[in-house]
Formats: sequence, structure tokens, C-alpha cells
Amino acid sequence: MASEQLQYKTLYQEENMEIRHYERALFATVSSPGSMFDNRNNNFSKLGGYIFGGNEDSKKISMTSPVTMKEENDSSVMSFMVPSRWKKEDLPAPNNQEIRFEEKEAFYALTITFGGYSNADKYDKYRKKLIEFAGRLNITLTDEVYLLGYDPPFKIMGRRNEVLIVIKHLPEKFGE
Repeated sequence: MASEQLQYKTLYQEENMEIRHYERALFATVSSPGSMFDNRNNNFSKLGGYIFGGNEDSKKISMTSPVTMKEENDSSVMSFMVPSRWKKEDLPAPNNQEIRFEEKEAFYALTITFGGYSNADKYDKYRKKLIEFAGRLNITLTDEVYLLGYDPPFKIMGRRNEVLIVIKHLPEKFGE
């Protein structure tokens, strides 16, 4: 079970869709050629190996949520948020050289929450709903789209997933 979640503040909500402001965070990231749905087990194994002790100090690092996935340049990218108690310079080097660390600055995003197991059809359906929602609210989006998973694969009931699209321009009426 994840001990820490990526921090955000909800600025506006309609049903299962929200405008959020996310805090700055550090991520352990890996990418592989191909679809995020084809590579999620492989990418998870690589990142899981690192946090479960596959690093130069054999140190365990707490699991966080959500696990984030996106597609970029014909590759799938998966990231785990590094627990906030860690600074980038204090993290043990990964044994797997494919793992890199990225600091993501604070940002605004649209999200939509859905249950069950995620798949390509659900991802596409909810991404389209967010784009429609953004149009109604006069929000300009980037092309940065993520699938967020909050639960371990063995959890069957009450699963939480989200599609998140980073906002390029947020009208003043929604600002903090």
C-alpha cells in the first residue's frame, strides 16, 4: 500500500472531473519503445526493482501513488513519485541505468476519475471527455496526457484510475 500521494489542490469540480493544482515533485522514471499498455508490466518491474532495493545501497524506498504513465515519441513512460523526504542528490543510484530522475515543477491539470482496470479504450474515452470539458470551460490544454493508477494490481474492488491532461492556459476565474 502506498504511503504517500502526489499532492494537489482541487480548484473546481464537476462530477468526476476536476481542475487541480499539483505541487512540485521528484519522480523516478523509465521508458520503453511501444505502447504504455503493452509495456506497463515491464516498466513497473524496472521501477519496482529500484525502490525494492535494486540500487547501489540496496536501500528500500517507499512506494507512492499514483503510478503515472504516458506515451511520448513512440515510447511508453512510467514514473513513480519519490517520497518527499528524499532529495535528488541523496537518492541511491539505480542498478538499472534506464532509470532516471526528473523534477516536475508545479502545474495545473484537468483530471477525470474512473474505476475498474484501465485499458486503451477507457483511456481514450476519458481523454476525449476531458478535451470536451476543457472546451466548455475555455481551458487550453497541452498535449501532455497521463494515465494515473492508484491501486496495486491485486486490488479488485474500489479501484481508482485517472486520466490527467496538463493545462497550458487556465482562465483567471479558476486560478488560486
